[in-house]
Amino acid sequence: MFGDFMKNNFIINDTFYKSDSIKNGRRAKSFFRKLAQNLFDQSILFYEKNLSITGVKEYPLFFDERNLYSLFSVSINKITPVHLSEWTFCKDSKCKKQDSQRTVDFWCLSKNRNNGIPINYFIEVKKGYYCLTSRSNDEITKYVKNNLDVLVDQISDIKKINPDWNNFDNIYMGIAIIHNYYSNNDLFYNEYDLVNSVSANVNRVKNIQIISASYIFPESFCTDQWESNKPRSVTILGFVLSK
Repeated sequence: MFGDFMKNNFIINDTFYKSDSIKNGRRAKSFFRKLAQNLFDQSILFYEKNLSITGVKEYPLFFDERNLYSLFSVSINKITPVHLSEWTFCKDSKCKKQDSQRTVDFWCLSKNRNNGIPINYFIEVKKGYYCLTSRSNDEITKYVKNNLDVLVDQISDIKKINPDWNNFDNIYMGIAIIHNYYSNNDLFYNEYDLVNSVSANVNRVKNIQIISASYIFPESFCTDQWESNKPRSVTILGFVLSK
C-alpha cells in the first residue's frame, strides 16, 4: 500500500522556522526531520506487520501518548544509541537541589559534526487533533491549544534549568503528534492551515521556532481505529528552543 508513496507524501513545512535565529538551529532542524521520517517509517512497519499477523489495521501514531514511547525510542535509536526515556536530570551532575530536578520524556545525545561539540536533546511529547471539514474552522480547538501551550511551557521550563554538563550544547524540543481527519468526503482544510493556526494561536515564547512534518495517507488507507471519520494525514509539530 505504501511503497514509494511515502517518499512523495512526506512534507516538511519550515515557514515558521528560522535556523539562524537559535544556536544549533540547523542541527535541530536536521534532527527533527530524521526523527519525523523515522517515526513515519516505523509506523508503517508496525501497521503492515501487525496486519499480516493479526488481520487488524492499526496505525501506532494514533495511540495514546504513553503508548508511543517504544516507537519514539526505536526512532531516536536510528539517530543515536545514547538515549533514555522518563529521565530525571539536574542543572549539574551533583543534583543537590531538589527544586532543580526535572523529568523529561526523552533525552538523547549526539555530536555536532561541524565543531565536534556534543548536543543534549531534551524532548517532550503531546498529542492532538485537527478537523479538516468545512463545518469546522481553521483554528485549532481550545483543547489542542491548551495542550500545545503546556508543551511549550515544558520545554521553556527545562531551558530555564539550563543543564550545564561539560559545556555541552542543549536543544529543547517539544513534539506534538496531530491527527488530521475529515468526514463525508468534506475535505476543506489541509496541513498548512493547521501549522498557520498553531503559529497564530500557541504561546510564542522568545525565539521559539516551529517546524512540521506531515505524512498524507494513500487514498486506500484505512484503520480499525476510526469509525465515522477518515484520517487524511498525521502532522508532527516541532517546537524548538536552544541554549
